[in-house]
Amino acid sequence: MPAKRPPVPLSRERIIEAALHIADSQGLRRLTMRRLGDALQVEAMAVYHHLPRGKDALMDALAEHVTAVHAEAAGNWQDSARAWCRASRAALREHP
Repeated sequence: MPAKRPPVPLSRERIIEAALHIADSQGLRRLTMRRLGDALQVEAMAVYHHLPRGKDALMDALAEHVTAVHAEAAGNWQDSARAWCRASRAALREHP
């Protein structure tokens, strides 16, 4: 009989990634705390230890994650702004 693997620790980053996967694959309306807990193989209430405000905090964290854009600085501010806009658009298109 194989040894039982220890559970993967729950973290804010792991929660956000699982929530993003559910939202991308099933739609934002299908994202519930219970479905998120099932995806993480934990009780839904365990998520509240990392996001005390619950679904409101989860939605805020998802918005921050999706809109966090990193663009390389260009020669002048106009080129930097264009690079940031392109990176922002690409990030938002990945997660409609």
